[in-house]
Amino acid sequence: MPHPTSSAGSAFLPSGMTIRIESDGAVIGNRGDLVVEVDLSASLGPIKRLFSETGSVRIAVAELDVGSIEAAGGTAELSGSLQVQHVRARTVRFTSGALRARVIQATDEAALLGEKLEAEVVSAPRVAFGEATSGRATAVGAAHDLGAHKVRGCFSLAEYVDLVPHGRATLDAYGIPVDEPVTAAADGGQPEARSSSPAADDADEDEEGDPAGSGASSEASASGDPGPQIREAMRRIVECYARDDVPPPIDFLETLVSEGGWDDLKLQLNSTWRDLLKYHQKKGLRISNTVTQQFQQIQLVVKRLPG
Repeated sequence: MPHPTSSAGSAFLPSGMTIRIESDGAVIGNRGDLVVEVDLSASLGPIKRLFSETGSVRIAVAELDVGSIEAAGGTAELSGSLQVQHVRARTVRFTSGALRARVIQATDEAALLGEKLEAEVVSAPRVAFGEATSGRATAVGAAHDLGAHKVRGCFSLAEYVDLVPHGRATLDAYGIPVDEPVTAAADGGQPEARSSSPAADDADEDEEGDPAGSGASSEASASGDPGPQIREAMRRIVECYARDDVPPPIDFLETLVSEGGWDDLKLQLNSTWRDLLKYHQKKGLRISNTVTQQFQQIQLVVKRLPG
């Protein structure tokens, strides 16, 4: 993307430039291209929005946390360690580094080629992942096949709405359309089948309602940091599924755990368990004992949290 160069100690602020400090963060934009090569938050505080009205936005920084990046008429080209709520552009190109985003939207193509990706929703007619790109995209709405890749999740938008508690609200908030999801089978409507992913265990399991039944065998600490116990239980749950076959409710739960959102986890755990049951029923697969027991372990820990 061509952009003006300057000598040391000089800065170029074009006539179409916008710099505005609002109560919840700085808004920076340009009528044409916008190029960011420094951590703006170091001098301006929280960055609410970076945008180009008619051109492209290029972000090339070591680290940046921003609310939204918008280039409706051009390309959002991203590199570095970036955390963003919403990326929206004609084309999104993530070329290197680590990108963590809630929603990535492109009207043409999303080429997500960097080393590490963590996204809740990716929506574009064409979505491409790099051969070495790892991480997770919980839901992907694309008109073309994704091909071979290492990114976990990648459920359809319909599955996302059907299986994730806030799925419909998230898509509606960002104006992402989705076909009506397939209704999950009623209890007992699917035959039990041994999944090839979960750890084998032939003992009967309590798969009704609250996962923390009387079968829990691990004792949670009543005080101290709950993080290590919860993260270890989460790790064991994820290991029960193939890398490219982690259910959306588990993706959602893993996000809460990775963020240390214990209050949200406490509120969402039972509904996430029910969504996981619904997923397994629809797929005709049995939940392994390991998954059930580790859910119970997490439930024991969060029940002892204050509030």
